[in-house]
Amino acid sequence: MSHELWFRTPAPDWFEALPLGNGHLSAKVFGRVGAERIALNLDDVWSGDAPRELTGCGCPGQAS
Repeated sequence: MSHELWFRTPAPDWFEALPLGNGHLSAKVFGRVGAERIALNLDDVWSGDAPRELTGCGCPGQAS
């Protein structure tokens, strides 16, 4: 079973772009190769809560 998506043309605008993310941070990529745009969204912006303190897992090689 393949888990790949292929499209004949790139998404021309935000409304046709596919959402990517994990529920906290998301993005939509759209536009042509030479003029690609990436729209980022953080859930704190829409929830009305104060910004969270992001803590890591203490894993080796973790970005700080």
